[in-house]
Amino acid sequence: MKRKIFIGFKVPRKIIDTISMVRSTINKDDRSFNWSSGNNLHLTLLFLGSQDISTIDKISSASKKVFSNFNNFEITIDGTGTFFKKNGHQILWLGINNGKQNLEKVNYELKTALEKILKLNLDSKFTPHITIGRKKKKYFQNKIDVNNFMNSVYFPIVFQVNFFTLFESTMIDGKVYYKRIDTFNLT
Repeated sequence: MKRKIFIGFKVPRKIIDTISMVRSTINKDDRSFNWSSGNNLHLTLLFLGSQDISTIDKISSASKKVFSNFNNFEITIDGTGTFFKKNGHQILWLGINNGKQNLEKVNYELKTALEKILKLNLDSKFTPHITIGRKKKKYFQNKIDVNNFMNSVYFPIVFQVNFFTLFESTMIDGKVYYKRIDTFNLT
């Protein structure tokens, strides 16, 4: 049996007011996106895709070893961005300013360790961000003006990263849910 898994961390709920503010910049096209909220707000450090249950313990063990080499650090959520894909898929996100280099280093070390164990090539491009909206499939062909969103200005949100989590992602009745499998403390 396989599980869709990723390593990341949940972000504080104090981000919700910022999401509401930047969401309002999309205006009438707001309904064209599925918006992240509550327990689904997170930063993905490394997406591992569908993995056999038998590899979970190996992933946890290797991850603990990598994370033991890192201290707690602070990050700042600041700025907005978007990813576009050729098929019309569009993601709206909040960026990471301070702490970005720490996240990139952890991502690199973790990716390197897990590629050896899983014997696969994981996505090498990593842009630290918090996904707040995904364009709905039925609107993929619609061009939506996101200039106001991209120019949004808000007070930076600062918080401490003390641990990362191995999550399982499941879809139930068309909604995505994240379940904690393991936690990796930083020193």
